[in-house]
Amino acid sequence: MLYELTKRDFRRIDYMMDKHTNIEARAVITGNNPGWVFVEDADDPESALVWSQGIQGFYLMGSEASERFNTALVPYIHQELTPRMKEMAYKTFEVSGTHKKWNLPIRSLFAEHDLVSSTQRVYTYTHKAPPQAKPTPQGFTIVPVDRKLLSTPLLNSVHIVEELERYWHSVRVFLHDGFAYGAISKDAIASICFISFISDKTYALEVETFEPYKEQGLAEAVVAECVKRAVQEKLVPYWDCADTNIGSVKAAEDLGFKKQWEYNCYSYKLDV
Repeated sequence: MLYELTKRDFRRIDYMMDKHTNIEARAVITGNNPGWVFVEDADDPESALVWSQGIQGFYLMGSEASERFNTALVPYIHQELTPRMKEMAYKTFEVSGTHKKWNLPIRSLFAEHDLVSSTQRVYTYTHKAPPQAKPTPQGFTIVPVDRKLLSTPLLNSVHIVEELERYWHSVRVFLHDGFAYGAISKDAIASICFISFISDKTYALEVETFEPYKEQGLAEAVVAECVKRAVQEKLVPYWDCADTNIGSVKAAEDLGFKKQWEYNCYSYKLDV
């Protein structure tokens, strides 16, 4: 049996975090971003399953050798979490370990499923000077995203509000704790980079460029502006992407991000 912790008790698993713990999990545990936490012992947990609403995926933390936790994990997922996820219209279960010792147990525990494995890269920007961005493409302006802009009837503004509400407890909380920059054309927000997760001084970046504005250098422009502000405020920009996402990898490395580590991500399709 696993137990779902209330938000005020998330900090009971603080000791499971270290500098290599995924920021998505850290941000949930510290209360900065929405999610769930499940443990085998509510008073003295050895292991934990953390769900991030923003990333829509799970993270396994703590001891990979807890027999009590591992025995209860998959039945609890099938009986309690899968129905919850289906109600939320999720079609895939995704899980990663916050350290490499979880990889073998994950493959063993979920052996009955058709697991797909992929590799994620984690980058951070540690330079004291901001990146040298290329000139903004003609016809676009890079602006900070504020409440006024989000309430303006520009193309893609409704989608952006929905994304912010997925990653954050509310748009109000985002505007207070995070920041974003957008590439604006005459009638649309063509590209946006926003802070998706926060843990201490580390700020994760999420970037999206909409059709038909892709491959015009807009993503690099809005990311560069976010990194510039982060550097000014002595924050550490954090970038997480699949190693198969060549465009994202290239953008991170071109802007001066340095790869810190890699981790495995596993997924399987939920039965409809």
